[in-house]
Amino acid sequence: MRKSININIILWCILLQVLTGAAMAAEGRIAGEVADAADGTPLPGATVLLEGANRGTISDSAGAFALDRVPGGESKIIVSLVGYETVVRKLTVEQDIDNFIKIRLKETPLEMPGVVVTGTRTPRFIKDAPVFTEVITSEAIEDKAAATLYEALDGTPGIRVEQQCQACNFTVLRMQGLGADHTQLLLDGQPLYSGLASVYGLQQLSTAEIDRIEVVKGAGSALYGSNAIAGAINIISSIPRQTECRVGIELGEHNTNNYNIRAGAKKENVSLFVFGQQNTGDAIDETSDGYSRDEVNRADGVSDRVRTSAKNGGFNLFLENLTGLDRLTFRGRVLAERRQGGEMTDDLYENPFSAGTEDITTDRYSLETGYWRQFS
Repeated sequence: MRKSININIILWCILLQVLTGAAMAAEGRIAGEVADAADGTPLPGATVLLEGANRGTISDSAGAFALDRVPGGESKIIVSLVGYETVVRKLTVEQDIDNFIKIRLKETPLEMPGVVVTGTRTPRFIKDAPVFTEVITSEAIEDKAAATLYEALDGTPGIRVEQQCQACNFTVLRMQGLGADHTQLLLDGQPLYSGLASVYGLQQLSTAEIDRIEVVKGAGSALYGSNAIAGAINIISSIPRQTECRVGIELGEHNTNNYNIRAGAKKENVSLFVFGQQNTGDAIDETSDGYSRDEVNRADGVSDRVRTSAKNGGFNLFLENLTGLDRLTFRGRVLAERRQGGEMTDDLYENPFSAGTEDITTDRYSLETGYWRQFS
């Protein structure tokens, strides 16, 4: 009797193992790409869900996505993106085979609610977000012909940028009426400047590599650090989605010139973005202290704007989908700037040893790397 029971138990274990192995083997992989139905442009950030299972993913910067360990047989995936019509696709998943599909989304004529990512570090609608986030797009920066971060932020509601020195033109960023030490400045989510660099950083940072600027107003120290009492400004650098090159030249009075070039290339899972910019400007003296318009609108022998020459250059290299949904990033930047200002009489500001003048040379080199990965 004991031997019979033991044999039955062994047989049941063997049968269970065989069934479990068969069930695990009957799995496949769904991979594909999401693009705009009109022009075929890749759509990053699209949500891809497997119906009937609490599983999903999002498309990367190239519009690619992948779902592993999908049960074999008939499956249905749901693809959605803000501003586009939702697509439901049925397919038969074969085991041990990459099932590749192409999804084309059409823009919807209906206005969809905006989605906030930066304000709370989790996606949610603007009406539900405790902290409002304002976005300054690259188109808006181009429309106002902003060559530096200082010019890009100028005029933004709730933000005031000002120059507080006639000899060196150091800049101050104020948000919600608080000083610059209460505003956190970020580049791709990481603190950008600290110490003396923050004094001149607004004018030294080129807009050639900026994709958009996210402005988070209100106390945000719990999310962005102790300096974000007034809020945070997050600068998002450009990620190329296609091969293109753009050259810009702007000429103005008093040698106020801007030359810039930006180029991006993408091939399979490798993206490269390079940029270069040079800004120049002569020293200007057209105002003075006074209580009336006539008193203010006259030269006083001290520069109102200093002579500047700033050169920016750098690159952003992205390697995507190395071991799944991940991204390896390499960035390099070079800054060379000189500013001269102070006593304009007899061009004394050109002599760095003259009293009442300043001659500042800044050379900054930076190289950074980062790794991002999405887990199931």
